[in-house]
Amino acid sequence: MDDIGFLPILSLAGSQCSTSLLQDCLFNCFFQVLQWKAQQEEAAKLEAAVAARRKEKKDEKERLQKEQEMIRRAQEKEKV
Repeated sequence: MDDIGFLPILSLAGSQCSTSLLQDCLFNCFFQVLQWKAQQEEAAKLEAAVAARRKEKKDEKERLQKEQEMIRRAQEKEKV
């Protein structure tokens, strides 16, 4: 989002509206958009962290299964 994009709107305040009130409303809206954007970015980071952790657990489980399978095969060879 281009932060400067909201500033030209402030010059549109005509005699029908209070410039100060319009500026307050626009700045409030702009601030809320920035907060929303920050929340979305934080949520995306958290989701990525959760996905990474799940992948780590899955990879670890697969590694352990392969290791157990190798041990099982080695034990079978010893029996023969």
